[in-house]
Amino acid sequence: MNLISVIVAFYNQEKYLSKCINSILKQSYSKLQIILVDDGSNDKSCAICDEYSKRDSRIETYHLKNGGVSKARNFGLSKAKGDFVVFIDGDDCVKKSFVKDMYDSVTQNDDDMVICQYERVWKAVRIPCKKIDNSGRYTTREYLENTLKDAGHHYFGVVWNKIYRADVIRNNNILFKENVELGEDFIFNIEYWKNSSSVKVIDKRLYLYNKNSDGASQKSKKDIESCKWELYNRKQIYKSYEQAFKELGLYDIHKEEILFYLVGFYIGQSYDLERTYLDWSETDRQLWQECLDNDEQISDCRKYISEEKMREYTDSYIQLSNRKLDCSPPSSSVHGILQ
Repeated sequence: MNLISVIVAFYNQEKYLSKCINSILKQSYSKLQIILVDDGSNDKSCAICDEYSKRDSRIETYHLKNGGVSKARNFGLSKAKGDFVVFIDGDDCVKKSFVKDMYDSVTQNDDDMVICQYERVWKAVRIPCKKIDNSGRYTTREYLENTLKDAGHHYFGVVWNKIYRADVIRNNNILFKENVELGEDFIFNIEYWKNSSSVKVIDKRLYLYNKNSDGASQKSKKDIESCKWELYNRKQIYKSYEQAFKELGLYDIHKEEILFYLVGFYIGQSYDLERTYLDWSETDRQLWQECLDNDEQISDCRKYISEEKMREYTDSYIQLSNRKLDCSPPSSSVHGILQ
């Protein structure tokens, strides 16, 4: 049996942490190094972890000064001794066979990564996530192309529904970018795919993603500054995404789809100005729309996408948003903004 390092980075998760740790201790695969990284919590999370460390020798607890989830996960990676690595958020849980099923799958054909399906947990109700991938084995080149179906989707971006080979991470010095606070998981995954050969997708729903909590990091209030912060983070992801396609010789084939990663943000923000940011003043709405319209990088991306395609993308975004929010379509003024 190979040693598997389980990294749990968390901040103020006293409500959920015991359930998370218990689900790890109950794993049918027992050869685990359980690394609990407290990102400067000021609730009872610290005491909970310390108590569990006394009960089980596989658990290592580390208390850091608050520095963000990326820094906490990187610290966890620095302590990882396993042949494989999995990440679990402190407010989530995993099914009993999570580690074993992921390990058996990744070692069956010596793949570099295995990705499982997951369930959302909302007020004790489990909601299966819609399948984005077909099960099976992919080259990493094929899989990177596969992400173009919906590059911004939660499924591709997170690290917690995946198992990684530790030597791929170590040999290529793959770390979470500590200056990126939104989408840092996706950048990590992109770097991993660039330096690996194969990805396997399995249909098993093994991870329970808690929608009741804010997750491993704290989210900013929606205002112009937080939206600018999101745009900055989106640009960092785009840069890594674009570079990966260029390095693999796929950029020219998929240029429009890649450019849409930023255009999609533009469309989404324009839509949200009408439907979501209802507490904004009219002045703030105009200022943010002007910021979007005048952003050079977004403008450059939009130049390569036809008006017809922009309208198709807009309609698709609105339809997707309406399904998520269970709301009626907004007025046609969004189309006017996007022309």
